[in-house]
Amino acid sequence: MKKFLMVLCCLLTFGFILAGCSPVSMPNNSEKGIVYTGKATTAVSNYLYYGNVYSDTTQYGTDELDDYNVAKKTAYLARLDTNLSASGENMTPKNAETVLEEVIATENQFMFAIGDYIYYLKSDEQKYFSGETSSYKYSYMVLCSMKLDGSKQKELYNFENTITEISALEYNGGYYVVAFATDSLHIIKLSTGNGKADATKTASSVTSASIPQTPDLKLDGTSKDWNGYVYYTTDEGVNAVSVENPSSPTKFSEDVSISFKDRVNDIVIFADSSATYYSDASNLDSHSNLIVKNDENKLTNSTSIEDVHIISATSDTLRAIVYKDGTNYKHFSNAGSGIFTVKSEDNTISDFSIMFVDDRLAYIQTATDIFEVDFAELRTNGNVSIDVNRSLVTLTEESMLTGKELFGYDGTYIYFYAKLQPLTEEEREVAGLEAEEEEGEDSNYYLYRVHETSEKLQLMSKTTLSTRTSK
Repeated sequence: MKKFLMVLCCLLTFGFILAGCSPVSMPNNSEKGIVYTGKATTAVSNYLYYGNVYSDTTQYGTDELDDYNVAKKTAYLARLDTNLSASGENMTPKNAETVLEEVIATENQFMFAIGDYIYYLKSDEQKYFSGETSSYKYSYMVLCSMKLDGSKQKELYNFENTITEISALEYNGGYYVVAFATDSLHIIKLSTGNGKADATKTASSVTSASIPQTPDLKLDGTSKDWNGYVYYTTDEGVNAVSVENPSSPTKFSEDVSISFKDRVNDIVIFADSSATYYSDASNLDSHSNLIVKNDENKLTNSTSIEDVHIISATSDTLRAIVYKDGTNYKHFSNAGSGIFTVKSEDNTISDFSIMFVDDRLAYIQTATDIFEVDFAELRTNGNVSIDVNRSLVTLTEESMLTGKELFGYDGTYIYFYAKLQPLTEEEREVAGLEAEEEEGEDSNYYLYRVHETSEKLQLMSKTTLSTRTSK
């Protein structure tokens, strides 16, 4: 009997260990290829994976782990059944789950899924030495993988630099992560089905890179319609490298004035010392045809543009390119070009950024609002003023996180980070708060979502305030 009890005890203990390796249940990912819904979220089946609280790693002390360990308690990888169970739109849903206690939600947040695995960036925890001094580099990121149930966690690749640009890509049946980190280009081939990777530091002393970004966040928008080549510059010229053969780059131009600005699929934006141009890399006879500088493909005389987006083409019209030049947003197509402004109820919206473009509809945000705008009017010449279609979100204060691409879109909901909004009277009653009773302070940025048609706002994250717990 004693022997039986010992065996039973061992089996139970082993069972608990196994259960501990899988903190949440395993969803069924029926999608083929890369599931990517933006840098802040990944939607698999009826589950949403996300960073619970945004944490600014630039504010961490570099001589100890204290700030990192504190952030782990809130900025972890969370999961939520999107059929929410909550006592109110500003209350934490009951079914919010913790998947992994690591610092996930940072200025470099990035995640996607393939098959049974989720891939994500976490903040680097190792100490770096320089002579006799040492420091933590929390802005450095590590690419990791784990199963969708939180088990089989692996560190795949440490970039050991701050990531400037990163994308998850599919090409010819293979899956890749391509990143430009400080001055290095990295191409990482993912081994599907086991969460492993084959990483290559393709090039050093890189000054700019042309990595495809997604125009379609519903599924795997970056996975289609590109030629499999990444372009980058060094002080010696312009180079092309295939993701299928990352160890054999080709230099095709010695023009050291070239700098890549952006890329959507195969529309490549580059500048020299006097102007910015665009080029379609999908039908090139050779890489050298990429760098063509003439009036036909000149985008602007400015050389410092950013926030480039492409509006879907029609059968008889060139797709329109929109971009930010200084404080102005501009448009360009074969119909003409100019500055465009956006108005809401006759008031010009200032200091907005473009979250994403879905076909011709753009979603823009300020520190307080998210608006839907129809960009079809931009296929014209001259300066244009556009009225918003509608307002999706209006917050009570300047409390929305903007300009960091930390949002998600699953085709139905838009996800974004914001500070907690005041409880409604009904929610205060549920929380047991008296009329004048204060909730307590919480200055964190939490994940919210808004339905793109009903404009219904809902809190997704688990907060530090007990009053926000759904009952």
